[in-house]
Amino acid sequence: MIKLLKQLRRKVFGLDEQEAALHRVIADTNNLIAIPQKNLEKSLSQFHQSYNQMVLETLAQNAPDTLLTCSINNVKLKVSVDTLLTYVHCLDAYPNMGFQYSIETHCVDWLAQFLQAGDCFLDVGAAYGVISFPLAKVVGESGKIYAFEPARRTQQKLKRLVEVNYFDNITVIPAAIADKAGSAEFIEYSAENQFSWATDTSTLADGVTPSLQHFETYSVEIITLDQFVATHNIIPKAIKIDIEGFELYALHGAKEVLTTAKPYLCIDIHQDVKTQQSSLIEIQPWLENLGYDCQVNQHTLFACPRSDHR
Repeated sequence: MIKLLKQLRRKVFGLDEQEAALHRVIADTNNLIAIPQKNLEKSLSQFHQSYNQMVLETLAQNAPDTLLTCSINNVKLKVSVDTLLTYVHCLDAYPNMGFQYSIETHCVDWLAQFLQAGDCFLDVGAAYGVISFPLAKVVGESGKIYAFEPARRTQQKLKRLVEVNYFDNITVIPAAIADKAGSAEFIEYSAENQFSWATDTSTLADGVTPSLQHFETYSVEIITLDQFVATHNIIPKAIKIDIEGFELYALHGAKEVLTTAKPYLCIDIHQDVKTQQSSLIEIQPWLENLGYDCQVNQHTLFACPRSDHR
């Protein structure tokens, strides 16, 4: 740890001229008074974010499995450094707040208004659980979260997160969701790619040309949501689907659930893997024919049963 701190210190004092000047200003409280309040807050925020990113990168090079206490979508968690680096672009820049992340909060907030203690939520394409964890707090010990994640390395990290943070109401399901059961090739991108979020874009391989350099392929189990719900005898109150262009086909495999249970739906919009057009083009009319009202917010389609006008 002393070695890591020395490395961090060298990095801080090795900042470019603008950031180094800012560091001197922060250390000199007399000079702070001379900076306009608006510019000061922006400068402090940028410095804090850059410094936290340097801490994560240095730790990742030396001890990637180190667990850090952080806040993800207002839930306090212990998370490994290499996992936190995946979402470095979502790191909030507030001094004295530690490692605080805001990730897809519009989805979390929308879903939370429909869930309550004892409810069941399905997270299809759970990744590292950034939506599952806050909603697990909402449904409580009597509720249940099923987090579907077929990517091997990602699912192992998610399972570890669930265990070390004692979320007994989250069950990780190592399977992909589609319109029919079976097996298929899967592409898992490595964290070695240039984009921090690379592993979050892992996907079924059917009709997909790998978009990043470092990846591996292997066979994964495929199930349908109708099959899963019937087998486990559950009634989902809400479902989130974010599976890189396969969303429509996951919905096709959930037609029975959608027509009987009428869950609230949060669906990420991608380019459809078969049509190469926005998946919204086919998903929205299909859901509306099943009795849903739809609205789009950012890159997300929210769908409510038509009888619910909230």
